[in-house]
Amino acid sequence: MGNPKQKWTAEVEQALKDGVAKHGNGKWKCIKKDPQFHVHLSNRANIDLKYHYLLHTHDKWRNMSTAAIQGSSTRIRTPKPKLAQDASAPAVSLQTPPILSVTPEPPINHVVKEEPAKDVPDAKICSRSNNDTTEMIFESLSLAKEQNGMDIGSIISYIEQRVTNETLQNFRKQLVAKLRRLVLQGKLEKVEGAAFEDGRTPSIFDTFAHSGRTPGNANVTVDQYHKYKEDVELMAETGLDAYRFSISWSTLIPNGRGPVNPKGLEYYNNLIDALVSKGIQPHVILVHSDAPQMLEDEYGGFISPKIIDDFVAYADVCFREFGNRVLHWTTINEANIFVIGGYDTGDSPPCRCSFPFGRNCTTGNSTTEPYLAGHHLLLAHASATRLYKEKYHGKQRGVVGFSLYAFDFIPFTNTEVDVIAAQRSYDYFIGWFMQPLVHGEYPLVMRTNAGTRLPVFTRNETELIKGSFDFIGLNYYTVFRVKDNSISLTKEPRDFMADHASTWQYINDMIPFEGHPFLNTPWGLQGVLEHFKQVYGNPPIVIHENGQISDHSGDYNTILNDQSRVEYLQAHIGALLDAVRNGSNAKGYFVWSFIDVYEIIFGTKYTFGLY
Repeated sequence: MGNPKQKWTAEVEQALKDGVAKHGNGKWKCIKKDPQFHVHLSNRANIDLKYHYLLHTHDKWRNMSTAAIQGSSTRIRTPKPKLAQDASAPAVSLQTPPILSVTPEPPINHVVKEEPAKDVPDAKICSRSNNDTTEMIFESLSLAKEQNGMDIGSIISYIEQRVTNETLQNFRKQLVAKLRRLVLQGKLEKVEGAAFEDGRTPSIFDTFAHSGRTPGNANVTVDQYHKYKEDVELMAETGLDAYRFSISWSTLIPNGRGPVNPKGLEYYNNLIDALVSKGIQPHVILVHSDAPQMLEDEYGGFISPKIIDDFVAYADVCFREFGNRVLHWTTINEANIFVIGGYDTGDSPPCRCSFPFGRNCTTGNSTTEPYLAGHHLLLAHASATRLYKEKYHGKQRGVVGFSLYAFDFIPFTNTEVDVIAAQRSYDYFIGWFMQPLVHGEYPLVMRTNAGTRLPVFTRNETELIKGSFDFIGLNYYTVFRVKDNSISLTKEPRDFMADHASTWQYINDMIPFEGHPFLNTPWGLQGVLEHFKQVYGNPPIVIHENGQISDHSGDYNTILNDQSRVEYLQAHIGALLDAVRNGSNAKGYFVWSFIDVYEIIFGTKYTFGLY
């Protein structure tokens, strides 16, 4: 049989030889013609043409003042071509008129420029007649991996070490980038990796990812920790204006409080400096379902008021060390989803719940902890915001926001009970946090239904929380139809889900998972923005996430040619523009996501990346 490693090495070498012999230096040209725009692409035969179509042929998009693309340490890698007539447009700013900023995952190594119409062949979509060199080798290496059990990380290292000829550098870059897509084992929507390096300690997401609830783990992801220079170069080549990522609390302050980790500090300084040097605006999230596991073990994390002081101390370090370059801060990502999934159903970190409301939890109380965690989360956010305003804003002039997951809720029928149930769902899912942030108290329906299980703000806390944001980040994907379920209020005990006394259904009873794309409901985004305008005084809003899911178990080329995603994003960008024209105070838009990442529910099988 021979040595498996020797067999694997031989396959790698043969694949490289075959690829180089067949396709030379790997530089190919591809022309795409469109009635409105001509794109010339070089160095990538399999470039994702949907991206260029979206950015260059969508009138509504091109009319916006700028287009910034961002990723997220939550997902990273961003290339975007600059808009031809907008080359000097400013980056996303909450002090400027409404703009759209895209946050797609990065295309690999593409160059875009306008070509004279006469030189462009009459083809809607172009492709090479022969297989892409990197595609062929990619398939060969994947087969070698399956047959011999070699991990992708080893293959990447081999390629990087052995393919050194200057003529093959671009080819190597493409191949390694493709291979790295298979190493998406990262925490939540993050790409940082380095889970056990340079003094970093586990977060609650690491614990979740290693629990077997989701395929893979949080150890590697796409390894931005080591590849940030390459990532930023890709962003710059794409023309990125903004990049959204999260800082890992347990990387920067391994014990959750106390000494700062110099290695972690160095990494984030390097990443931010690299972004700024390329004219890419950093948008930073402080907590993305990844609070330190040490604090969770010590006092229960967000179910304890102790988290407030520790979070403020962590935020202080971030503001002090990075605030001279970072002007856009989000304290908590998807606060409502984080609390419901983490403390009621137990489906996400820190996986606390109680029977019969949650599943597979070893500790927790679904009837009280969601309200308790949400309460402390609001106080932590408001306290950190006050710190920034008092200590840093005068010099740094940045903004601090808060992020929520947003569905549009519509009545299942036109009956009065369903209409009221839809409004009640908005109050519970959105008003839970927005009502305190705008008015200083929880919605009346929550105070009524939850009773003493819902904490009460003191007078000082009300003053602290009220108005404690410069913008609201919204993550929007789809719409729910709502039925009244008031009978749930007669049952004891009750959790958060029973307290809102309604049931939610996807449009046409389709579930946008397990192979189904997120339903294309751009009108729902308009509904959400109209709700914020009417109910909460039209606050500044940035769409932090919006995108369509893909099944990555299929053919690679089929995955790339995802026309439905083009239509989804095009429709939502248009809907956002319509909302702005109708008076919405929307300031920016980020696509989810720039590159495929490890998703909290699906691992890497179902992903959102443009690349």
